[in-house]
Amino acid sequence: MSITNKQIRSIASLAKLHLSSEAEEKYKDELNTVLEYFSSLAQIDTTHIEPTNQLTGLQNIFREDIVEQCPERTHQRLLKEVSLMKGRYIAVPKIFIKE
Repeated sequence: MSITNKQIRSIASLAKLHLSSEAEEKYKDELNTVLEYFSSLAQIDTTHIEPTNQLTGLQNIFREDIVEQCPERTHQRLLKEVSLMKGRYIAVPKIFIKE
């Protein structure tokens, strides 16, 4: 499989990047090198190799998600620090703007 300049432009557009034609060529060559490497890995016979997804033996430690009531005095003090409220909710600025 080989990456085309059109695919590079599409990826750049998704990432909101503006690439020069030289950069497009550079990234196309680099991605094609990576794909060739993965293609060579696909040729390796792994039929007798046991899958490994974790080497350290560590496990996630989960705690129960318990809702605790905040004392009214603390609650009121925290709300005084909020710059914008909409009803009972704290309003925050948008971080994603649709163009």
